[in-house]
Amino acid sequence: MRQQSTVIASILALSIPVALAAGPMSSDSSHHNNRSKMRDCAATENSSKNIFSEIALTEQQRQQMRDLINESYRMPPQANTSDIESMHQLMTSDKFDEAAVRKQVETVVQRNIEHRVEMIKLRNQMYNLLMPEQKAQLEQNYQRCMKDFQEQSVNADS
Repeated sequence: MRQQSTVIASILALSIPVALAAGPMSSDSSHHNNRSKMRDCAATENSSKNIFSEIALTEQQRQQMRDLINESYRMPPQANTSDIESMHQLMTSDKFDEAAVRKQVETVVQRNIEHRVEMIKLRNQMYNLLMPEQKAQLEQNYQRCMKDFQEQSVNADS
């Protein structure tokens, strides 16, 4: 049981820099929903639901996109066990070493940045497989999504 809680604490400690890099935390659920909506509009997350899901693709385009996605799976993961272990050691040490924590956090955040750059590169490659009318549909979907997001933001602020 102690080992399990130690692993969970380590994972939480490792996830904090990523959460902080994403923006300020808030208990306001509308803020969370707005960030989620923005993420959907930007389609930068590694998920099956993305900006291309509403576009009618040819079978060739689908296959090319599958190939690109399969190729992207070869990217190294954002976090690894050595990051988790390092963060855990820093968290459980008798004396807090701020410089070491900052260095470890910067390493994790830099890895996250590299991963996000690769994901945007992948999305760009997928985008460039589209025909002009598909790109126009994608832009319409994006504009609709951004309008919805902006309306939600205004309503949340009121």
